[in-house]
Amino acid sequence: MGKKEFKSHWYCIRNYINYYSYNFNLSNTFKKFGKVKGEKKKLKEVLKDLEDIEKRYKRTDHGKKALLYIGHIYYHLKDYDNAIKFYRRFLKKTKKDDLLKIMALNGLGYANEEKADFKEAIKWYSKILNINNRFFQPYAHLNMARCFEKLKNIPEAIKNYREFLKENPDSERSLQVKYKVKVLEEMSVSKK
Repeated sequence: MGKKEFKSHWYCIRNYINYYSYNFNLSNTFKKFGKVKGEKKKLKEVLKDLEDIEKRYKRTDHGKKALLYIGHIYYHLKDYDNAIKFYRRFLKKTKKDDLLKIMALNGLGYANEEKADFKEAIKWYSKILNINNRFFQPYAHLNMARCFEKLKNIPEAIKNYREFLKENPDSERSLQVKYKVKVLEEMSVSKK
């Protein structure tokens, strides 16, 4: 593959992936996949191309970003172990605290949630709190709260839901989260 062919090839793949992964919430974004006939076949073709780019250009930005996109595709294909593997490989190669790193951390959280490994998901979501990005931090709390709730750790769930509300009071999810806190608080009082 020549340089010109690579640029054209990468541009097409990036646009294809960006079309589907524009939304920050991977679990909602990937629900769209597979509903169109032949979508999985297309994804597997893109996956093959991304794996080729990663192998040929592993030291470049494109090669590193391919790891993230490969993780996204495996997540969509419900191959959570491979998604986790590629998200971790991406994180090892990236040093900056940027949006792509946050996407990989979110991907690791979501993939572990899908595997019902909520403690591991919390571990990855909590790493987002150490990155200076005021947009994603509240959502890390929201994701952690959901996992704590699944683990029946209601005090930690409430704490993280409240943190989400404190950091993001005008979110479209605020009413839903306030209701969730109220229900969880009532549950904890009735158990005492």
